[in-house]
Amino acid sequence: MDNIDSGVKARITSVGLNYAKDVALEILAQRIGDVHIPNQSGSEGPVDYYLTKCVDAQGRPKLSAKSCSCDMGHVSISFHGGASSIYNLFSGYVADSLKGQLQNQLCQLVTQAINDDANKALATLPVTVDIDSVFLLDYRLVSNATFTPNYIETYHKGEIYWAKSKTEAPFTPAPFPQFNETSKMLYLWVSDYTFNSIAYQAQNNQFLQYNLTQNDLPDSVKPLLNTTCSDICIGKIIPEIGRKYPNTVVRLDLMSTIEPKVTVTKAGITLTCGGQVIPYAVLSDNSSAYLMTLNANMTAGVNVSLSHEKIFANIGQTDIKLHVAKSDVGHIKDAALQFIVDSILKVFVVPMLNSIGSKGFPLPVTDDIHFVNSSLRFVTDAVLVSTDVHYGA
Repeated sequence: MDNIDSGVKARITSVGLNYAKDVALEILAQRIGDVHIPNQSGSEGPVDYYLTKCVDAQGRPKLSAKSCSCDMGHVSISFHGGASSIYNLFSGYVADSLKGQLQNQLCQLVTQAINDDANKALATLPVTVDIDSVFLLDYRLVSNATFTPNYIETYHKGEIYWAKSKTEAPFTPAPFPQFNETSKMLYLWVSDYTFNSIAYQAQNNQFLQYNLTQNDLPDSVKPLLNTTCSDICIGKIIPEIGRKYPNTVVRLDLMSTIEPKVTVTKAGITLTCGGQVIPYAVLSDNSSAYLMTLNANMTAGVNVSLSHEKIFANIGQTDIKLHVAKSDVGHIKDAALQFIVDSILKVFVVPMLNSIGSKGFPLPVTDDIHFVNSSLRFVTDAVLVSTDVHYGA
């Protein structure tokens, strides 16, 4: 297991590196056609160079070509026409001169491709990602990359902050499990730490509160919040509400009281959360009359999918349990409001959560990288994306 505190890990395998090499060679081959050999004499000896890696001030990977060594092997030149038989006597000297110039210009091309073009591509790698102007996803590198004969691994913060206050969550990521597979070009791990960090920020910045009224509900469900009706409504399910506050509507104040928890196992993703539902009767003078306090605990399965280099989520099966903690309208059985709360959950809460999940969780890749032959699976404490890639539009 890794001992680096990172919420997101990327592994580029030798398969991926070979593909990157082929793409780079193709780009260089296109540029070699534009190489111009000036009319000058002389040659330069070979120079030893090195390619170094580093991280820029924003935590983004940065490449810098510190050296280049180019060996073209044998260069042959043949002159034709005119006094070519005489010129060819000196072709070896001319070839040696051009060889040095070609090697120098090719090194310049390679250095430019790395220092300029590669870093322009890396500049599109998301370091921080805005989420609805409310949250901020941090993809900065937290350590140097790890190099092995079969892959390179990078380690990213992978934490989500409240955009107005970048306070870190008071917990750390679990180590990523051991994983030896290298058949795909790229592997990306997203820890449940990432998902729990947004839950922490949402809870501690009062984001998980909402006062629900009839206007938030579809027409088919609006009558449930009436205190007087001929069919099914809260005033008929709990007669004391209908008698005490006839011909009014009820507002439900929803709030999370404990930090939601996302758990990832090999079997899937589970969301657990707890909160309160506090109904109020909205009176004719727009004042509110307190009715009761319900404690609610919900467990939900979370379905995830992968598309366009993003992870999407939606709520699956849910189970919510209610308990009447306090009442100003007499004794109420816990099961009395289950139907109403289940209906509200189905038509409002779950769609609201799904609208957030449908926006997608962007993965840390550059704009020109597109996933192909991808799969998504669950491992202990993380979601794992396995994919090949295609470079280009």
